[in-house]
Amino acid sequence: MVSENYQLDSLDYEILRLLQKNARLSYAQIAKSLDSTLGTIRNRIRKMSAHKIIRFWGRIDPHQVGFKTPANIHISVQPSGLIERVANQIAEFPEVSYVALMTGDFDIEVDVWCRDQAHLTRLITDRLQKIEGVAST
Repeated sequence: MVSENYQLDSLDYEILRLLQKNARLSYAQIAKSLDSTLGTIRNRIRKMSAHKIIRFWGRIDPHQVGFKTPANIHISVQPSGLIERVANQIAEFPEVSYVALMTGDFDIEVDVWCRDQAHLTRLITDRLQKIEGVAST
């Protein structure tokens, strides 16, 4: 595997394997597990991060922050030339966790997390249905 002139080797793959199991491991813990030095592990992770081979971010549990109502919404768009634009607008909503373009009966599939049923209703009627091109939800 090559990414922007960075060739992964067996040590890189072992680092990735450990981080997939536990992304909170420290450089020191990884170094000890792989019988390597802290500096080597730190440099490898920095290089893989710089080459976008590995990325780090926090994952939020929606239930723990008050978003207890998940929903899957199918959207039809007219005219069809607006599908991508509508999908991009919807992807910016903070409640949205997933957006996909579809074939078949609907044009866009959206997964959302809302605080409650009233929040979901407002999201659909006050925001989604008012986007130019949204024909139905």
